[in-house]
Amino acid sequence: MKVRNQLSLIEIMEMFPNDETAEKWFIESRWPDGVCCCRCGSDYVQVRPTRKPQPYRCRDCRKDFSVKTDTLMHSSPLSYRVWAIAIYLFGANPTGLSSGQLAKLVGITRKSAWHLLHRIRENYGDKEHLLTGTVEADECYVGGRFRSLHAAQRRESRLQPHWGRMVVIGVRERESRICRARLIQNTTEDTILNFIARNVQPFTARLYTDGSALYEHWPNQKSVCQLRGEYVRGDVSTNGIESLWAGLKRAWHGTYHSWSRKHCQRYLNEYCVRLNQRALGTLDAMGAIV
Repeated sequence: MKVRNQLSLIEIMEMFPNDETAEKWFIESRWPDGVCCCRCGSDYVQVRPTRKPQPYRCRDCRKDFSVKTDTLMHSSPLSYRVWAIAIYLFGANPTGLSSGQLAKLVGITRKSAWHLLHRIRENYGDKEHLLTGTVEADECYVGGRFRSLHAAQRRESRLQPHWGRMVVIGVRERESRICRARLIQNTTEDTILNFIARNVQPFTARLYTDGSALYEHWPNQKSVCQLRGEYVRGDVSTNGIESLWAGLKRAWHGTYHSWSRKHCQRYLNEYCVRLNQRALGTLDAMGAIV
């Protein structure tokens, strides 16, 4: 018996044997009630038999468009089949998928694979409601191991804030298991509390943190002192948000080995969505991206 309607790679290949079947699936996922215009929303759409310059034309606003228009596939020369299989592979790997590996699997250049993956990551973002109930909060530092640096790099890192590593703050709702994470510039109390205020209900939510003094002024906050070896006290713990950091660091060391500060937020969005959508089936998760 399959768990959560997960599809195998063989089943995906049979589902998308050619470009026409992949395009049909994208159309049904984007427009389940029928094709409508991307600009004005009208369903008075002409289907062009020649598909030139675009497969569809709106008779109201006279806009030409396709299923790729105004999506993450916009202006992409890659085929629909490549996009469908790449989206499946992206979600099927729990620790991420590198651009080099994707290029080998679907037969495209590494530059195209890198751009494709970042388009998928850019599609993710904070579009949800404020978290309520029991919420765990924690911060972590993303970067390479200090002991593996060259002596000259160690001296340079000591002069940088946080020894050159990126600072990340995250929250996780315990009941729904929804996670949010954000790259921040510093660990001041104002920065931490501003992030929590944008993602957590201030008075109805119970905030559980570690023993850091940065969270003390948040209402209805409890903590555990990990410096004394206290990781759980009753139902107070931060083990849930730690699972996000565990997966993120496995991806850093095992799959990507490194990523820049410029693209860090995209990787954070990726791993939050991986945890938020792990209860979905394969086609539901792929459809959510589309």
